[in-house]
Amino acid sequence: EGREVSRDELKEKVEQLTEILIKLSKPLESITPSSVSAGFDFSSVPTIEKIANGSK
Repeated sequence: EGREVSRDELKEKVEQLTEILIKLSKPLESITPSSVSAGFDFSSVPTIEKIANGSK
């Protein structure tokens, strides 16, 4: 169904995904710190939150 997702729901999902990414990246960092930090740019997270908040 194409039901619209509210902004609050979207923000909640983004926060959950961000938490999961952080949790996943921590064990990986101990194995290959350089490739993980290069592969995931944490500065992109606030941008995702801005999109969820509806600001550009």
